[in-house]
Amino acid sequence: MNIRTILKRIPHDDLLELALLLIQSNKKAQEKALRFLESKGYLDDKELTQKHYIEYREKFAKVIDIISEFNMYGGGPEDDEGRAYEKMEQVLSLLEDGKLPDECREEMIHDGTISRRKFRI
Repeated sequence: MNIRTILKRIPHDDLLELALLLIQSNKKAQEKALRFLESKGYLDDKELTQKHYIEYREKFAKVIDIISEFNMYGGGPEDDEGRAYEKMEQVLSLLEDGKLPDECREEMIHDGTISRRKFRI
């Protein structure tokens, strides 16, 4: 069975319904769909900013969780440390590339989430 051949036979409305069902049921599928739409130029500036902001919030939250756990236990697995660095690099890349509004940078600095008081760096 070749899924590509089957999909070519499906009417447009049913194909759209299938795509929406997959996107709604799987977060990774939604992320891939948004990346696809962005690469094809279907997202306007407001939608792009919103997409990048959501990405920033999710990645930054993961970093905060890992750092908080490390602080609680005085360290942690190297894999987690690597993930935290990777996610933080992605967040910083979004900021440096100008894909996020200045409020995000200010939010990171002013709400204390990156202060040395909260996290032992």
